[in-house]
Amino acid sequence: MTARRAAILSAGAAGCARLLADDEAATLRALAEHLGLVASCVRRCGGRVVDELSDGLVAEFASALDAAACAARLQCEIEGRNAVVPRERRLRWRIGIDLGDVATEGHAVHGPALDGAARLEGLAEPGGVWVSGAVYDQVRGRLDPMLGCLAERPVGNAPETLRAYRLIPGGAPR
Repeated sequence: MTARRAAILSAGAAGCARLLADDEAATLRALAEHLGLVASCVRRCGGRVVDELSDGLVAEFASALDAAACAARLQCEIEGRNAVVPRERRLRWRIGIDLGDVATEGHAVHGPALDGAARLEGLAEPGGVWVSGAVYDQVRGRLDPMLGCLAERPVGNAPETLRAYRLIPGGAPR
C-alpha cells in the first residue's frame, strides 16, 4: 500500500430512480453519456477516476484546486447540456470534495477522504457542489466560484463535525 494526500471528488446523478421508472432505456443512455462527460472532465482537469458506480463515480486529484475547478467546470457543462433537455428528464449531479490521506492498493483507493467526499455529496442539492473545510482552506482566494460557509455541523453518521462549504460554480482558477 502507498499512502499520500489527495483530493477526492464524489459525484452522483440525482433522481435516477425516478427517471429510470419513467423511461429506463432513455435514462440509461443519458446516464452513460453523462458518466462519459464526467470522466472526461476529470481527466482534462488532471484527475483520475478510481471507482465507477451505476449512477456516479469517485475521482482522485493531486490538488484540491484541481478538484474544485473540475467540479465547477463539470456543473457548468452539465447545465449547458441540460438546456436542450425537457426539465423533467434532466440529469443533475451532486458533488462532494474532501482532502485527506488516502492509501492505494493497485488501482483501489481507500481512506477517510472518500467517506468525507461521499458525505458532502449527500449534502449537495442537484447541481450543487460542497467541499470540506480542508478543501476550502486550499482554494480560498484561488478560485472564482464563490464559497459560502455553512458552519461546522455533523454530516452523515459520523460522530465528528465537518466544516462544509457550498461552491457556487461559474469560474475557473485564478
